[in-house]
Formats: sequence, C-alpha cells, structure tokens
Amino acid sequence: MIITEALARSDSPHAVFFMLTAYLEQAHRHPGASSLPEALLELPLRGMADVQARRAEAAALFTRCIGETGSAAPLVSEIDVVFDAALCRLGVLGAQSDDQPATGPSHTTAPSAPCRQSDARR
Repeated sequence: MIITEALARSDSPHAVFFMLTAYLEQAHRHPGASSLPEALLELPLRGMADVQARRAEAAALFTRCIGETGSAAPLVSEIDVVFDAALCRLGVLGAQSDDQPATGPSHTTAPSAPCRQSDARR
C-alpha cells in the first residue's frame, strides 16, 4: 500500500498527521531533498494550516521546476500529492481547529479547495 492509499484509509486526524510525519522523516533522506526549502520538510508539523501552506509551497515549487534538468521536480511532485491526499482525508474526517496533530499544537479548519483525485501526476 502506498502512502496516499494509507492516508485515504486513515480513521482519524491523528493517524493522518502521524503518517505525514513518518513520510517527511523519509523524504529528508531522498537525494533531491537538499535542494528543497527547509520549511517544506521540517518537523514537527504544526497542524492543518501548516499542512496547507506546505502543500501550496510544493505546488508552486513544482510549477517553477518543471522542465529543469536534474531538478527535484519528481520529489516535489510526490510531496505535493502526499500533502494533497492528507488534506483531502482531513477534510473527509472533518478535522477541526481543536483536533491535535500527532506532533504539534493547534491547526485551522479543513481545506476549502477540492481534492485533486484526478491529478495527472498521481
């Protein structure tokens, strides 16, 4: 099972944040990680607003590095897809501002943007 499938089957916001934390710990070991902004991969996660901001940063970064030779585009695309899957699941689970992530303090309400389930990069 890949992480996006595991996120889609999570039964609580806590489980989503736990899996995102584990994912980010592994992403640090990817060869392309050193070229990414530290804020994209740093821990701990600080809730829903943090996840939303990182997902937006990954999407913007992916747009900028499309077509660059030797770029971190594949890793950035993966990060974008993983954060999108997490935000979608948190929205389905009805994550609220008083839900606590596995590794940090409070966050804001669920995402308002629709999930990109049909995204071609998946």
